[in-house]
Amino acid sequence: MAWELAAIWLIVAATIVWFVRDEGRQRLLQLSDQARTYATASVWAHREAIVPLPVVERPQRTMTEVQRRFAEVLRRKGR
Repeated sequence: MAWELAAIWLIVAATIVWFVRDEGRQRLLQLSDQARTYATASVWAHREAIVPLPVVERPQRTMTEVQRRFAEVLRRKGR
């Protein structure tokens, strides 16, 4: 009975170790593939220069007649 429990725990431990090592290996392979793609992809090597957009003057903002009257009422009330 004791050797059966030891065998079960040995199998469980081996499975966990195998899983953890395999996950680490998969992560490193994925990182290596991403690095290779980043280093060799033409999109990164031949980017266009950023062209600045022209500066456009905004029209002067003015208040409407209703806004002027409202501001005048607020000014008279002392707020």
